[in-house]
Amino acid sequence: MVANTNPIFTNTPKISWPATNNPLGVSAVTVTTSGAYDGTNGNAVLLCTAGANGSFLQKIILESGGTNNTASVLRIFINNGSTNATASNNSLIMQYALPSTTASNTASISHIEVPLNLQIPASYKIYVLISSSANLGAGWYVTCIGGDY
Repeated sequence: MVANTNPIFTNTPKISWPATNNPLGVSAVTVTTSGAYDGTNGNAVLLCTAGANGSFLQKIILESGGTNNTASVLRIFINNGSTNATASNNSLIMQYALPSTTASNTASISHIEVPLNLQIPASYKIYVLISSSANLGAGWYVTCIGGDY
């Protein structure tokens, strides 16, 4: 075994969320099945883009926006930096079940963290999609935590 004599660490912290449609899962980004598994669905939302030297993505944090009457699924895709409208540019890397939720002023709604621990090359992207059979209601706030090299 050869020791790593030149370890690399992230240089710049990266916290990102969709520029639009946060919370996700409200009517604009709720889909049923069309394109849900190949990342080509027009409702897939860009969560983050790797920096010039690549990025390390530690986790995705999800917080309910309030009452969501429908359970749903978060789908996470790695994209090679090209258009996500082409299926071969995307890879579904994870699916995560999201529960139905009820807003309350006296009790918190479960906090969800999805571990990623991924190194992604420069200009690669992470897209997310909330899939549900019906409008969720309040949706889910989605945040990515990591750093650029």
